[in-house]
Amino acid sequence: MKRALLLVLLCAVAACSTPLTSHPKALTVEEVLNWRAEVSDLLGKDPVLVRQGFKDLTEKDGVLSVTLKSGRDARFSVKEGAVSDAKIYPKPGEDLPITAVILRGDVFDFEDGVYENSSERYFAAVTQDGRQVGIQFRVARDEVTFQRVVFSTTAMPKK
Repeated sequence: MKRALLLVLLCAVAACSTPLTSHPKALTVEEVLNWRAEVSDLLGKDPVLVRQGFKDLTEKDGVLSVTLKSGRDARFSVKEGAVSDAKIYPKPGEDLPITAVILRGDVFDFEDGVYENSSERYFAAVTQDGRQVGIQFRVARDEVTFQRVVFSTTAMPKK
């Protein structure tokens, strides 16, 4: 009896000390669309608001890169003196299954193509309701990877 109890205890300790394989957190389409709340006050506004609101801001070629309060990275594009779009990237370990997006075909128009200045392919789902939201995936030979969500003030940038 003591031997069996010791064996169970050792197995429990081994299980607790063995690192678990990390599984991506499966996001829903609604969760991803709600990321807009973190950037909506800045879209269409003077980029000074972005510069003032984030400590860790970097700027290069008209793109302001920051880390949002949620811990996600974001890049704001500036055109004609205003923030024209915000690209929000998932945190490590977050994933949006492409099937979740495809199953919501009633609210999206789908497109695919090749990124500018690249040979990488993409698949995008753009909202039909005029909110100018695009969910983008990188398409490789053997996998499709959730890449980012784009919130825009104008027609969706495709690349």
